[in-house]
Amino acid sequence: MARRLTPQQLDLAYDLKERGLVMLPLKYKAPMVSGWQRLETSCDDSEVWERATGFGIQTGKNSGVTVIDVDKPDRELFDKFVAYHGLPP
Repeated sequence: MARRLTPQQLDLAYDLKERGLVMLPLKYKAPMVSGWQRLETSCDDSEVWERATGFGIQTGKNSGVTVIDVDKPDRELFDKFVAYHGLPP
């Protein structure tokens, strides 16, 4: 049986939702709601959240959240990125 979210993790997800982020319940890194790419609000189904093993934040154009995923520690690469693009807001 997969490990469920702890009460503290659920509280964090709900807190981030209250701050305006679109929160997604996950099971093994996969969103548990269909059409998650187009959601404008978080999943509010408590039964789904009770089965979740993790949570994610919708990123991209719809959310205005940008993620930079660097697979290895490389401060020089990050500094070049910031010099070219600037820091996100």
